[in-house]
Amino acid sequence: MFQKIYSRLVSYFFYQRLNRYLYAPTTYIEDLLLYAQTQPIEVHQLHENTWSSYQNTYLADFYHYCNTTQYWIKHKLATHTSKAYIAQVPQGRIWTDWGGNTAVIDQKNVLLGELSFQYDDNIGWIGVKENKILANKPIPFLQKYKGTVFSCVFGGGSNYNYFQWLFDTLQRLHLLAQSPYNNAIDWYYVPNYELPFQQATLTALGIAPKKIISAKANRHIQADNIICTYINRPTGHIPRWQIDFLAQWAKKLTKQTNRVGEEALQRIFISRTAAGTRVIANEQAFYSLLKKYNFKIVVLEQLDWLAQIALFRCAKIVIGQHGAGLANIVFCEQATHLIELYHELVINPNFASIAYQKGIEHIAVQCPLVAVSADLPTYQQAMEVPLAVLEEILSNLFYG
Repeated sequence: MFQKIYSRLVSYFFYQRLNRYLYAPTTYIEDLLLYAQTQPIEVHQLHENTWSSYQNTYLADFYHYCNTTQYWIKHKLATHTSKAYIAQVPQGRIWTDWGGNTAVIDQKNVLLGELSFQYDDNIGWIGVKENKILANKPIPFLQKYKGTVFSCVFGGGSNYNYFQWLFDTLQRLHLLAQSPYNNAIDWYYVPNYELPFQQATLTALGIAPKKIISAKANRHIQADNIICTYINRPTGHIPRWQIDFLAQWAKKLTKQTNRVGEEALQRIFISRTAAGTRVIANEQAFYSLLKKYNFKIVVLEQLDWLAQIALFRCAKIVIGQHGAGLANIVFCEQATHLIELYHELVINPNFASIAYQKGIEHIAVQCPLVAVSADLPTYQQAMEVPLAVLEEILSNLFYG
């Protein structure tokens, strides 16, 4: 027992000292490619950038439309894919604060910026030299693993957020499946493994629980080989390959499990009552309008993950506040309409980008803020749905 404690203390102080000399020379993926040429690091490109001519304008256009009109229909968004890489780092280690910072470090103590993640809630994306591991503060004890670890850890969004889990965590497993390392993985390092959707999706991908390492409990790890990925996905830009992967996977799963959504639920409203934030202030009047047009109110937290897929695959009209649950539109078929209720301070084009690329008609309805709690940040306060605007939209869809 004493020997084990002694060994842990020696290891702990050794890595605290080592981090004082941590070096962060790289900023862009091109730097990593050059660095890898002189190190035992392998890098494979899996997707090339094919940004359309709208790449620099459509995000600004989206904000312009949302700020000057209460709703818009059939707005043209970019069709694009994103450059993606997978890399093998021998004797690499990973540190995460389980929030906005993750650091991938090679055996020479070099912080590999492109494979790491740095984000500040007050500033946004920050440079690799501002990664919190460089602050020389105490870091968690290093847990060593024999064999090869594949890392899905990248920032803190996927810890609890369903959208981030689908479009950040699972996408990395998709890249792994296309790489030379797919059959060489002994462990999977994931942000969290507590929530039902996290367990369900990893099980569906055939990953055994005994092979999973949760970053929540293990913030600092090292392995004989670390396999990690780089995906260039700016806010609002959802690469087409990510959409296609999830849609095709869902189609395969529903066929295998014979899960079919109820025909009566072709018109659905996705409620955020379970989330408790960004709720609808004029709820009763809003629900009366939904009832008039035969909409079913759905709380996704009450459904298992496969049931959610089946529900969205059969839906024809989806209404919902902006939030992670709308990530399920990636499972919708064409000829679907998405009416997204926007908080006037939460304008994010992620779902519009997905809808456009899937051939789904996206309609944004901007809703005024209604402050209901001093404990909530402004962007999480309630919203008031403009019922006259929504009724005009529904009337045009059904009778226009």
